[in-house]
Amino acid sequence: MTFLSANAQKVDPDSLINKIKSAVASFFVDERYLKMEKANANPNAVFATELVGKNSLGYNKNGIYRIGVFQSHAREHVLIKEDHIFKIYDIQEIDETLKDVIEYCKRNKIDVGKMFSYIRVIMDMYDMNYKIIPNSAGKLRTVNEYVYPDSRTDSAKRN
Repeated sequence: MTFLSANAQKVDPDSLINKIKSAVASFFVDERYLKMEKANANPNAVFATELVGKNSLGYNKNGIYRIGVFQSHAREHVLIKEDHIFKIYDIQEIDETLKDVIEYCKRNKIDVGKMFSYIRVIMDMYDMNYKIIPNSAGKLRTVNEYVYPDSRTDSAKRN
């Protein structure tokens, strides 16, 4: 999932990239989307891709990244990086995430159009993360397909 132009150059040292990937892996271990053994065995089990420019981690000094695990049905979250400082956001805390994205954009003098692009992508990620719910058989369905047990009974009573 790397979208780099032919003349993109890495600007971060491997030590910083590995530190961030390790923190992302730990985050997803805590979220139970990644097993510690897999995270330790494969540091590339996780990804961080810039939300708007699509560069991989290490090719921008600053950026807002989509982070995730290379496996199906794993939620994606947000990482904000400024030089060597970074913070991982649980997208479920959407209010804090959006507030810090706006502050990041103001601090880095990012134009309003690009700021709205970041916000749109994050809102889409939030929607995708929370449209997937397990049913009683352990299969995944989107919210739109899920029928709550009581809703069928209530509508039948009304008719």
